[in-house]
Amino acid sequence: MTPPLCLNPRCKIPGRHGDGCDGPTCRGCLKGWAADTLRLCAVCTSRLGENPVKAAELWHELELVLKAAGGGEHASSKPGSGTPPRDAVVEMRAEIRHVLVSWAKLIGEQRNVKLPADDVRSIGEFVSRHAIWLAATEYAGEAADELAGLVSRAYPLAYPSGTRSLTVGPCPLCGGVPGNNGWVVEKLPRGFIGPPRRSGRLEALVRERDQDKLPSEVYCDMVSEHQWPATAWRQLDRLVMARKRAAA
Repeated sequence: MTPPLCLNPRCKIPGRHGDGCDGPTCRGCLKGWAADTLRLCAVCTSRLGENPVKAAELWHELELVLKAAGGGEHASSKPGSGTPPRDAVVEMRAEIRHVLVSWAKLIGEQRNVKLPADDVRSIGEFVSRHAIWLAATEYAGEAADELAGLVSRAYPLAYPSGTRSLTVGPCPLCGGVPGNNGWVVEKLPRGFIGPPRRSGRLEALVRERDQDKLPSEVYCDMVSEHQWPATAWRQLDRLVMARKRAAA
């Protein structure tokens, strides 16, 4: 018995062509076969697991774009700055959260499982963990298509031309110390039950026009109040070094 084709409308196998193909200009128009017991091919199933996490990461990267532009969420970008339109960035962040929450709620209701913490990173990881289940449902094609489209549209907004994001290290104000899963929070609330919470990471937004390559801004990806402008880079460096000495 011939297996069904992958339900993802974006699925195309390079070099494989069906009837009515346009010929040499076609890069591949035939879908892959759905994997055993699933409704997506193996490649699309793998991407269904990756894209919720990527979308959550892009949600945080878009926050850096907003902060680097300055002026709050409702300010407009400066002409010729190379920064994407602020309204587009704000709307993209709202859409990422909405889509991830929607899939998480569907998974929670239909699988009768506890929903994750109300933060975008946890929600993205939650959806990712249930990718195999999603790939076997009638929603498989819709989920794969929507999440892939979300990532492809968010990426150019998060990384406009001439801009890149770098991870500097653990945030010194979060109290990060080395743990089994990277840097974790040193002091947890009394009575806290569960795995150690991750300490915030410092993210630096670097622009090509900065000749000395100093970051325009440095932010903690967990606590928005933990941030330093380029003028306070030396102060931040002293804090980071102090934390390293304390953890040694």
